Amino acid sequence: MSAWQPSETELHLLRHIIKIKGNLHQTAKAMEEYAEAAAAIARYGIGEAPLIELADELADTEIMCAQLCEIIPELSERISKQRAIKLASIAVRFHFPATPQ
Repeated sequence: MSAWQPSETELHLLRHIIKIKGNLHQTAKAMEEYAEAAAAIARYGIGEAPLIELADELADTEIMCAQLCEIIPELSERISKQRAIKLASIAVRFHFPATPQ
C-alpha cells in the first residue's frame, strides 16, 4: 500500500509546476491522469496490461492528488475525514469486529 507523503523538495517541485502551468491546467491534468489510471486498472484486471503500467498510472494519480491538495488547501483534511467515514461505513457493512480476532 502506498502511503506517499511528498518530501519538502517534492512539494517545492509540485508548487513550481502549479505556478508555471496554473491551477486550472493542473486540475484538468488530474482528471486526465485519473482517467488513465481507471483504464489501466481495467486493462490489468483482464490481463491486458502489466503491473508496471498500473503502478505508473497510479503513481501519476498520487502526484496529481498532492497537487490538488496544494491547489485546494482544505482538501487534504477533507480527504482524511472522508476516508475515516468511508472506512467506518465499510466496517459496518462487512460486519468487521471493532477489535480484529
